[in-house]
Amino acid sequence: MKTPAKVAPTPDNPDLHDAERALVAERRVRDKLDEIVRFVRTDAQGEELHEVERAVFGQLLGLGQALMGLFLAEKGTGKVEAGYVTTPEGVDLPYHSTKTRKNYLSIFGKVPIRRAYYWGQGADTGWCPLDAELNLPKQRFSYLLQEWGELLGVDSSFEQVTERLDALLGLKFWTQGVQDVARTASADVQAFYEQKPAPEPSTEGELLVATVDGKGVPIRPEEPRGRKLRIGSGEKPNKKKEAVVSGVYTVERYVRTAEDVIREIDDRGCVVPPEPPPPPRPRPQNKRVRATMLGKDVAFAEVRRQLEQRDPGGTKQRIGLTDGAESLQDRVLSELAGPSGIVLILDVMHVLTYLWAVSTVDHKDGTAEAGRWVMNKLRLLLEGKVGYVIGGFRQRLGQSKGLNKGKRKALNKAINYMERNRAFMAYDVYLAAGYPIASGVAEGACKHLVKDRMERTGMRWTPEGAQAMLELRAVELNGDWRDLWRFHVAQQRERLYGAQRAA
Repeated sequence: MKTPAKVAPTPDNPDLHDAERALVAERRVRDKLDEIVRFVRTDAQGEELHEVERAVFGQLLGLGQALMGLFLAEKGTGKVEAGYVTTPEGVDLPYHSTKTRKNYLSIFGKVPIRRAYYWGQGADTGWCPLDAELNLPKQRFSYLLQEWGELLGVDSSFEQVTERLDALLGLKFWTQGVQDVARTASADVQAFYEQKPAPEPSTEGELLVATVDGKGVPIRPEEPRGRKLRIGSGEKPNKKKEAVVSGVYTVERYVRTAEDVIREIDDRGCVVPPEPPPPPRPRPQNKRVRATMLGKDVAFAEVRRQLEQRDPGGTKQRIGLTDGAESLQDRVLSELAGPSGIVLILDVMHVLTYLWAVSTVDHKDGTAEAGRWVMNKLRLLLEGKVGYVIGGFRQRLGQSKGLNKGKRKALNKAINYMERNRAFMAYDVYLAAGYPIASGVAEGACKHLVKDRMERTGMRWTPEGAQAMLELRAVELNGDWRDLWRFHVAQQRERLYGAQRAA
């Protein structure tokens, strides 16, 4: 009769003593390492390099899992010599048993954790001191695995996150888990920024700029309903809720003239590079973008906080850049002004959209003639001749030749837009003072922060889910990811174990 082969003991074997457990764990690590070395020196020699790389990476994951087991074996179970622990309320809990947490999932795979459990009659709950010492998360996923999953999630769908972690690490990080972690981590973003110190004054520019804009996010219907066979006239396929996007940064003055801004258009309708090239323009310093689904009150409160933090003495010239929405402009003037006020500027890029629309009244869209016409009108605006441009539009509106309903609408919209924003279009003054006249930061934030992630094909969000994603995405775009995650893990430790650690 064949004798069955002996099975090598594992560190989580309950029959082992602590000293034996550590020795078994160490032996397992050495066996894994020897296995990798043997593979590289023998079997791998007949493989292509990229296949060797893939195989070694998989084996290193196994080695990492073994090393985690060795660490935990050396750490022990957290059992204290006194045989009991004392709660913050002064209740002594005796040692009850050793419990194994079997579902802890690290980046290397599952790692069982043996912990001493303290509980007594009448106690509402028991304690595992090792949980607090190791700062174990409430979820089964390690904080590092959570971080990697969310870092992938700020750029990819939750389904893609689970697929990629499976492809890279062979781990099953379920989609709902990624979403739950996002909500938990995002709840710490505001507190993180409130405790984050202001940028060093030596790294700041002379002008303090705030931009506020809005961008729609497709929202999932609250109640399931049948899909319409055909969308009616005026109906939109997706219900959207506005995300208020903001940006705060400093920048040095950059004095220019209208001619410095205007670009020549060649016969193909292409922009001709200026000769000689202009000097490099100052870059925004310490840019911080945010987005919220919680409304303008929340957005403006955060912008105001940032402005006060970065200009506590009120010595910097404040600039407000908006797209022309009257509600935003009123709040910028009333809520973001410092001791010396605030200069509100209509973003010239939004003005350009109206000029391009009017250019089609007498020119074919996209032609060189249309481009030259737009540049000519822009030059007049940058020279401070807003009234002259509006007057020209009114004059053209009074002529019936070639004006259909669409062209009249384009002219009327441009006239009304410029008339209402005329006070914020003193571009000749702004250029001479070196002020920025385009809110590229806000426009870029609307695209990169909101549109690129939130408006992908078929995506629908709950307001809570959208808020969580926008918070985390802003942190990543601001370059604060590592600091935020350290802060989040510390907050989780305090929430889960604050009292226990103090005891």
